[in-house]
Amino acid sequence: MKICLPTENDAGLLAELSPNLGRAPFLTLIDTDSGAIDVVGNAPHGEHGCAPAEPLAGRDVSAVICLGAGVGAVSQLEALGIQVLMTRATSVREALIAARDGELWRLRASHGACGSHAAADSGCGGCHHDEPEAESAS
Repeated sequence: MKICLPTENDAGLLAELSPNLGRAPFLTLIDTDSGAIDVVGNAPHGEHGCAPAEPLAGRDVSAVICLGAGVGAVSQLEALGIQVLMTRATSVREALIAARDGELWRLRASHGACGSHAAADSGCGGCHHDEPEAESAS
């Protein structure tokens, strides 16, 4: 399975997660079967929102693990069959551990997605991810 994590830098497993999917400079792609890591530049976030699927096209990504994403980004990814999972981890390595341990929350466009969550954020009240769904990306 391939997962995508929006990151602030291209440091692989040590990369810091970006607070928002659409504004992340990089996307770190992890193949959980082989352990392969690929880092790509994210599509620019323009006036009319972001296009999160553009850099993921043809890469067989099954899930995005992030700190936050807007409703438009979540809708676009859901339409492609890509799950959006929330974490409070701060690095790629920590997010993978959280995924393995079932400590992720499913973010759905129908819930009213979150634009951003810091690792210490207690929740926005709008996206209904207060309870973990114990979904794993591995």
